[in-house]
Amino acid sequence: GKDGNPLNEVRLLAASLLEHDGIMSEDSTIKYVAAKSVTGIAMGDKIVLDRATLARLAEAFFTQIEAKYPEA
Repeated sequence: GKDGNPLNEVRLLAASLLEHDGIMSEDSTIKYVAAKSVTGIAMGDKIVLDRATLARLAEAFFTQIEAKYPEA
């Protein structure tokens, strides 16, 4: 989907780290809202993840994977 789910949040984070020097950057195909995201990182902010935030993101990511692909 195009919503700001944890899978798309990880996609945004990865692209931002690899292509935008660690600055959270928009992707026109994803409707990302920082206030509703797992990390709370706003567009234009430097990406900094502490252990607790990374753990929440990992849990949400794998929960979403399991929900989307229950037979995997």
